[in-house]
Amino acid sequence: MQENAFRAGEDELYRKDSIPFIAVRLWTTGEKLGGRVELCSILNQALREDEVDVMPHVAVIVRALNMQCVCRTVGQHIKWPSSNTCFRGSALPRCHQGFFSAGKMYRVPMYLATSADDEVAIEFMQRLAPANGSQQPSFQEPVMWIFHFDPQKRCKQVNFIDKTDGTVGGEDEFLFAPYSVFTVQRVEWVDAPRVNEHEQVFHTIEVKVEPDNAKVDKGLTLPLAPWA
Repeated sequence: MQENAFRAGEDELYRKDSIPFIAVRLWTTGEKLGGRVELCSILNQALREDEVDVMPHVAVIVRALNMQCVCRTVGQHIKWPSSNTCFRGSALPRCHQGFFSAGKMYRVPMYLATSADDEVAIEFMQRLAPANGSQQPSFQEPVMWIFHFDPQKRCKQVNFIDKTDGTVGGEDEFLFAPYSVFTVQRVEWVDAPRVNEHEQVFHTIEVKVEPDNAKVDKGLTLPLAPWA
């Protein structure tokens, strides 16, 4: 995994500003530790659990990765989707549906990966489906998250990820920094949600992306999403 991450090209391997690029390569790697889990999943679990003994180590990676994700300069160069919309395919436990109601402002205590391509989001939902293609159990129901950017202000805590370690293909990924703020605009719950090669029936949650976490009134007191 480290060898793949450091294949940055001789022109940037030893440059000071290569640190965030290497961090992004670690985030996007398809290699699995112990053949079971990707580094991005481990990092997000550590962020959600927020354990004192672990966080000093997590903070090192987060600091490096946020150098790529958080862009405070006005002239940031990002390949923004023309629709100012991103998507995320996930699985939402039924017990958490009540948290996501129209008008609810919240933060997500982990990195949030989205795609400008809704087909990529659907592919992720299909990966979560049972192997036999049957309906998902109640604790793992497919959901499509739709993220809307302000067409002028966009967002300062997200960036387009265009650096991979070569183990995965391009997914047009837009990665939000931990504790990014969102507001639910619309939810739609469906009966018998299921996603497989024949059917695509899923819940929908549309949210507004806050342009700047630092300017959200009482942002530190907002509730943390139990799922994302």
